[in-house]
Amino acid sequence: MLILATLFETEQRQYQWQNDLTLPAGNLMLALERDEQRVTSTTDYTDTGRNIDSMLAGYRIDRGPHDLQINLRSDRDNQFGTHVTGSADYGYRLSPAWRVTAGIGSAFKAPTFNDLYWPLQYGYQGNPDLKPEKSVSDEIGLHYDAGRARLSPLGGRLVSEGLLGALLGRPRGRFILEGLRDFRRGVTGKMPES
Repeated sequence: MLILATLFETEQRQYQWQNDLTLPAGNLMLALERDEQRVTSTTDYTDTGRNIDSMLAGYRIDRGPHDLQINLRSDRDNQFGTHVTGSADYGYRLSPAWRVTAGIGSAFKAPTFNDLYWPLQYGYQGNPDLKPEKSVSDEIGLHYDAGRARLSPLGGRLVSEGLLGALLGRPRGRFILEGLRDFRRGVTGKMPES
């Protein structure tokens, strides 16, 4: 009897520096990160390591009925290049129980080594041609919180290009979700054709 052994060993080292500052008008967070990823395998991966260097900044202010949060991030990935993402969220308290919110943000996610190079196994195989997932989302919300009674319906839109859209069989890997989110019932909405 012939038994073939397959080895997959991954190692990830992460280094982070973060400084939280209290300012006269809000709080500021500054950070640097380095993520070193390595893979050792009996499978012949095209790339066996990558480094991601990141810079992050976030600012939050709560003034009276106003809440504001702004975030910015830059990731330099030696396999997929530099990508800048961010978000801005605003909230206004109408009363002690009612609050309206609005936000917009962008995201980036690189495929894992398994997403790219996993050998055919259990009906799945990695795709070395995958591109990073990129998305933009926006939302508006009306929140009610009176102790035991809570309601938080949200309306929004997510536009994503990359892995998620490819998995759903969308043209060019593009995926759009529009709808209303009620945390008690899940998503109600539609996926328009892209």
